Amino acid sequence: MKNQSSAHIAVHAFKILRSLYQVSTNLHASENRQDLIFRILNNTIDLFQYRRAVLWSLNGKKPVLLGVSGREDVNKQSHLAKLWEPVVESLRESKRGHILEQIPNHLTDLWNGLVEQTAGLSVMWIPIILDGKLHAGLWLERWGEEVWDPSECEVMHSYEQNLRLAWKQFDRTPRLQRIKSFRPKGISMAIIAIILVFLAYAPIISLRVVAPCEIIPKDPEMYAAPLDGVIKEILVKPGDYVKAGDLLFLYEDRIIMHELKVAQKQVEIIRSQYDRQRFKSFIDNDVMAEIQSLKYRLEQEEIRLALAQSNVNHLKIQAKRNGVCMVDHPEQWQGRPVRIGERVVMIFHTDQSKVKIFLPEKDNIEFDKDKPVSIILNAAPANRYRANLNYIAPQASKGPKGDLYFQAEAQWLQHGTRIKVGSKGTAVIYGDKVSLIYWILRKPVAYARQFAGI
Repeated sequence: MKNQSSAHIAVHAFKILRSLYQVSTNLHASENRQDLIFRILNNTIDLFQYRRAVLWSLNGKKPVLLGVSGREDVNKQSHLAKLWEPVVESLRESKRGHILEQIPNHLTDLWNGLVEQTAGLSVMWIPIILDGKLHAGLWLERWGEEVWDPSECEVMHSYEQNLRLAWKQFDRTPRLQRIKSFRPKGISMAIIAIILVFLAYAPIISLRVVAPCEIIPKDPEMYAAPLDGVIKEILVKPGDYVKAGDLLFLYEDRIIMHELKVAQKQVEIIRSQYDRQRFKSFIDNDVMAEIQSLKYRLEQEEIRLALAQSNVNHLKIQAKRNGVCMVDHPEQWQGRPVRIGERVVMIFHTDQSKVKIFLPEKDNIEFDKDKPVSIILNAAPANRYRANLNYIAPQASKGPKGDLYFQAEAQWLQHGTRIKVGSKGTAVIYGDKVSLIYWILRKPVAYARQFAGI
């Protein structure tokens, strides 16, 4: 039994060391500071299980929120950020990582506010210290009955060293200090002046715009409701692969089948009356007018019967080609009334997609369509894809947040690029070359003129 217990401890220790090595290696593979922040927030969970990770910069007078795990954008002015900030400020003197157990009395209300939002809160604080100075800190939360165990602190101290080394790769302080200590004299001043004039007026840098984007299907086939009615069942799920002829969805058929039977019965009745009156016409010329009326009624009922038969033929909708299905919440369609033309299912090929770009109205500049657009996906920020800009809408549309944007589309530069439809990211679109001073001052001058009205 003792040998089994020792073996279990050894295996557990090996798993921890392996996770520590993998996470640390991943941090050191970061290409830039933003990539490192993303990896710290979202990959540390491979070492520690937590509900939320928050990264703070502590270089300035106040803590600055750098990012939150699982979130693309960070609202630094949110109510939650206001609760966090004073508590994080109180941790400046913490030179070693620890489990947050006591807080200053004047922060009790703020802490209780955080606890209320998480139904119980346990926090591990991991400082990032360079040259004896606190540069950043990682705030890891567990909620409810999940709390940090003191035994995890030993692993945390090892991870703290790796965080420090990874952060040092992109630390900007030494570079700023070198710039501040530089004192040009004599001919150096003249050379710097020439360089500054050149940078200010020579067109040396491409104007670029960064805009959100989304991967959408290219040339999808839409399956809209062919008639007014009630959906009985959606037979496919999002992401299902279907073949031509497979059933996609069914209509509730009781009313439509009843309409067909009524139309068939009406045709039989009027045709019988019409035949009887035609027979009478051989012996009674006075029934000719009634025959003509019955003929018109028969034609109308036959048209109604043909329409009812057509509706019956559309009760089952089949796929016309092979592909992957896209349908929103299949379970919510059951029993739902639909109108003719309402989209129900879409089928597309996984290797046929394009990029939809939401270009801010204020950034609709003259773009160089010969320069490829760079696409960086949120799910894989280390990769960069290329696409050709081929369309920009002539009119602005209102976005989900009420802001105006021009819809643009781009086709992949490399044929057959396979990226998951629905992925979101950032598109970098390039314009003409401009001077550095124009590149720097374009937006500030635009804001100033808009504000001042000049």
